[in-house]
Amino acid sequence: MKSMLKCEKRTSSLTGHRWVNEIMDGSDTRFFEQVRMRKPVFRRLVVELTQNYGLEHTRNVTVEESVIMFLYVLGQGATYRNVEERFQHSGEIVHQQFHRVLKAVRKLGNDIIRPVDRNFGDCIGAIDGAHVAIQVPADKQIPFMNRKGYTSTNILAVCDFNMCFTFALISWEGSAHDTRILMEALRNLSLKFPHPPEGKYYLVDSGYPTMKGFMGPYKSARYHIPQFRMSRSFRSPNEIFNYHHSSLRSVIKRTFGVCKARWQILRNMIRYKPKVQFQIIWSCFALHNFIRRMGNNDLDDLESIENINQFQEGERGFEDDDGESPLVWHQSTQEDTQQIITTRNTIREQLTHISR
Repeated sequence: MKSMLKCEKRTSSLTGHRWVNEIMDGSDTRFFEQVRMRKPVFRRLVVELTQNYGLEHTRNVTVEESVIMFLYVLGQGATYRNVEERFQHSGEIVHQQFHRVLKAVRKLGNDIIRPVDRNFGDCIGAIDGAHVAIQVPADKQIPFMNRKGYTSTNILAVCDFNMCFTFALISWEGSAHDTRILMEALRNLSLKFPHPPEGKYYLVDSGYPTMKGFMGPYKSARYHIPQFRMSRSFRSPNEIFNYHHSSLRSVIKRTFGVCKARWQILRNMIRYKPKVQFQIIWSCFALHNFIRRMGNNDLDDLESIENINQFQEGERGFEDDDGESPLVWHQSTQEDTQQIITTRNTIREQLTHISR
């Protein structure tokens, strides 16, 4: 009887292989809606995963179908049961194919989530934390419960001004403070945090300390862009600096927003083991970078089906901790800290002069 029920579940003439061929040969819009990337980028991704990361055809599934199956889960937030129906494969095959592609994309992430030499002056990127809701066993939920009342992982991420992730630390509990996570990334050499070269710096918000290599805004002055929309006039040179700092640092919010808009699984994580959920998040970031570095600006396509602003603004409320963090990176000396403050003051004076 069980065998009969299994057979009856998958009787559609539109097999996964046929459906993949249909959308590959069909309209570009339909393909993008289903796979969340354009056809040329998908073809290049298949080549990359097969030639460099060991992904191969299996007896039942081609590489193209297995990759689309994987992207369907990430992009649509589809469950295994949804995938079984769409691709007409058993749950065992869906599970095997998903994890084969996940393994390959994780390896891609190890190579592609890293800095690329680009000349943006002394400021080399922005840092922030982002919460992604995850499924956590009942006995482990308390540390993962964030300030908004749901279980999440607090992700420390760095991005450049091409909206590419150059570092991501995934798996910290939702209750962890952003600064605590950054301090661990700086101290733990095995995490391979991309420390800024001498004289360079990242932009951070007021939840992080201003120290060597990390430039925050001025305290006790307006900072976030919506605050300036209520009154366009600047009240002090510090506000002028903060306005430009916030505008430039918004690239990290935009990056998170695009990633969450593209990959629905980041908004509604499926119940996997926590380790697999962290690997899925890493893979979403890796695929985001792959698309960006292909030079394929598809944000217009994405915005036609998703409200990106909704997801980048959704991060607000976690980072707005204007209190000075008690955690300080001990390798940053008082002289180092004064150096970055002096640099910040110099930029403030230059911006004030331009604004007159």
